Amino acid sequence: REGVEAAVRRMLDDPKLDKPRIMRFFREYFDYAKAAEVFKDPKANPAHEARVLVEDLDHLIEYVLAEDRQVLRQLLTTNKSFVAYRTAADTKQKRIAALAEFNAKKAKEPEKYKDKTPPQPGRSIYESYNLSDFPNEQPVALAASQRAGVLTQPGWLVAFSKSDDNDAIRRGKWIRERLLGGVVPDVPITVDAQLPNAPEQMLRERMQVTRQEYCWQCHTYMNRLGLVFESYDHFGRYRTAEAVLDQDATERNVDKKGKPLGPIFRDVPVDATGGIDHVADPKLAGDANGAVELLHRLATSELVEQVFVRHAFRYWLARNESLGDAASLQAAHRAYRASDGSMRE
Repeated sequence: REGVEAAVRRMLDDPKLDKPRIMRFFREYFDYAKAAEVFKDPKANPAHEARVLVEDLDHLIEYVLAEDRQVLRQLLTTNKSFVAYRTAADTKQKRIAALAEFNAKKAKEPEKYKDKTPPQPGRSIYESYNLSDFPNEQPVALAASQRAGVLTQPGWLVAFSKSDDNDAIRRGKWIRERLLGGVVPDVPITVDAQLPNAPEQMLRERMQVTRQEYCWQCHTYMNRLGLVFESYDHFGRYRTAEAVLDQDATERNVDKKGKPLGPIFRDVPVDATGGIDHVADPKLAGDANGAVELLHRLATSELVEQVFVRHAFRYWLARNESLGDAASLQAAHRAYRASDGSMRE
C-alpha cells in the first residue's frame, strides 16, 4: 500500500505529467465544455469564441489545482481569471497588423474610411470578462463584486444559456444537484417546457408561468438559485441592465407610409435577487442578492463539501455510492478537511 501511495504522490507532484483524468472530472462536474455546443446568433456577437472561454476555464482549474489549497472553495469564489491565455499574445499582434493595414488604407482613401472603425481581433473575448483589453499578466484579478469562481466565468455561463437568453432554470438545477446534493426530476414528456415568447418582459417575469402548482413542485428547487445569475447576459458579460422590447416605441417606429422600421428596446434594471430554500443546512438558507453573495455562502458550507466529495467518489470509482460506502465517504471528507482542501491528500 505504501509503495502505491508513494507512486501516486510522485505522479501528482510531477508538473511534467499531464493529468487528463483529474481535468476530465472537473470538466464533467462543472459541465462547462458544452459551451461550444450552444449556438449563438453571429449578428449578436460576430466574434464570439466559446472554445476560447472553455480553454480559459481549463487554465483556471489547473491553476487552482496547482496551488492545491481549499480547492473547492477557490473554484467557487476566486475572482482570478485567464483571458484567452493561449492566444492573447498572437491576437494582440494580429490587431497591431490589422490597425496598420487599416490606417494605410485610410491614408490612401480618407473619404471612404472616415466613418469606419478599425478591426479589433479578440475584442469579444476580453469584453466577455468586462475588460477593455487583454491583460498583460495572467491570471488577472477581475472585480470581486462581479466575479466569484467557475460559475461566474463566461465559459460556464454560456454553457448554461440558450442561443439568445440566459437559462436560469438549468443554472439553478446544477446548483441544486451538484452543490446541494438534491435531485430534480426530468421534465415529464407531457409538459411543454417553454417560456412565453414575450420580449417585452424580463426573464424573471417570463418565468412566472413555472409558479403554476404542477410546475412549482420542481421549480421551487431551481428558480431562485438560478435567478441570482441575472447580473450576466447570455455571453457571460456582467451587466446592470437588461434590454426588453419597448412595445409603444416599436409601434411608433414606422416610416411615412406606415411601414414598421424594426423593434425598439429599452433598458430596465437587472434584478438578480434569489436565494436558497429547501436545504438541510440552515446556515445556507435565505435570500441572496446576486451570484457572488450566494457562491461565497455555499463555499463555506460543510454540506457542499460533502456533496463534492460524493461526486468525486462516483467519478473515481465509476459507480454510485451505496449505504455501505458511508464510512468511506465520511473518511474522505475528513481527509479533505484535514488537508486544507487538498485534492492530492
